[in-house]
Amino acid sequence: MMQNFILILGLLLGCIFKLNAQSAPLKDRVFKDDSISLNLDKRPRTALFLGLLLPGAGQAYNGRWWKIPLAYGAYGFSFYMISSTRKTYRVWNNNFNQAVRTGKKVEVAPGIEFDSRQIKLIRDQARDNKDRAVFLMIGIHGLSALEAFVDAHLKNFNIDDDLGVHFYSPSVPGLSLCFTYNLH
Repeated sequence: MMQNFILILGLLLGCIFKLNAQSAPLKDRVFKDDSISLNLDKRPRTALFLGLLLPGAGQAYNGRWWKIPLAYGAYGFSFYMISSTRKTYRVWNNNFNQAVRTGKKVEVAPGIEFDSRQIKLIRDQARDNKDRAVFLMIGIHGLSALEAFVDAHLKNFNIDDDLGVHFYSPSVPGLSLCFTYNLH
């Protein structure tokens, strides 16, 4: 099963890099030389695809190496939350099963006993927390890929000094405010 996954992953990555290698290099393409021309260094769709395929791969593709530990830290936190909430759920589920099976109160802590109805409420809350932790993991994965997509888009914007906004007061009498922008 794992070998098939690795084979498919290798084929997909090979196709991506082969398609990129066959197209003309972006640096050799001729663009209009003005302040709003695009310098296409990174492809946003590739960053999104890699980010969805492997955690942190979109950030690596964009060259933002310092973001990879942040992404893996978020993944580690969500894995910890899933593990912790799953253990809590198992404990309360076992207590509930014991209470239902015996029909008596179960000692959940030294000197504290709950009946099956009380345990069921806590067990259901633990299951909800476990589900939230799984959705947290899915959200972190999606946000990491989305961040790589947006970062790849923002790398293509020109931020020369020629682009700017200037506010000035006109020479006509009276109160007025003018707004100008320059695109070269």
